[in-house]
Amino acid sequence: MTDHIPEWKEAVVDRARTNFETFKNHTSILFWSLGNESYAGDDIEAMNVFFKENDPGRLVHYEGSYYNRAYEDTISDMESRMYAKPAEVEEYLSNNPKK
Repeated sequence: MTDHIPEWKEAVVDRARTNFETFKNHTSILFWSLGNESYAGDDIEAMNVFFKENDPGRLVHYEGSYYNRAYEDTISDMESRMYAKPAEVEEYLSNNPKK
């Protein structure tokens, strides 16, 4: 699996830009999401850069950092994992988590 498909980068960042412009003034937006179940990679990382440059006060969330720890510091401000069992959450919290 590749971490980057250069031909998709602009389309992926444009999706972030469209979401940002549509919702940036909504007070209910607590953090930005980079998507759902799209793994990780340079294109997802570029979305994070866009949000950080345009709205540095809000957190960015992305579950894909769980599956590719090489990006855990560059694509999500918080730890997230869909469908984790309670014991797995407890194990994560018991091992000095970064986030």
